[in-house]
Amino acid sequence: MNHSGTPIAWPLRAWFAVEVFFGVSAVLTIALDPANTRTNFAWNVQPVVMAAVLGAYYVSSALLFLLPLFARRWEMIRVMILPTAIFSTAELITTLLHWSRFSVVAPSFKK
Repeated sequence: MNHSGTPIAWPLRAWFAVEVFFGVSAVLTIALDPANTRTNFAWNVQPVVMAAVLGAYYVSSALLFLLPLFARRWEMIRVMILPTAIFSTAELITTLLHWSRFSVVAPSFKK
């Protein structure tokens, strides 16, 4: 196995860890119980089938978040960085634009 290449910098590894934390949190709150998003998610997702689809998306993207966390070299993950950065930026912008729709008083939001 060839170990040449660029090591992954610690700030990028830290970002991966944060992404894994939020991904696991999303899976635990929405994918396992899509009918109760009012109490266990940041907003009430209706209809329930939409919450289930969103939960399924989180489950299906779990590898995309986990694989870079354990990669050793930049060359192994560089193709994943731009799509995940675009997705994260789009989620941040959407969150900021629709902040008033979030259930910020819900216990799940305060965790």
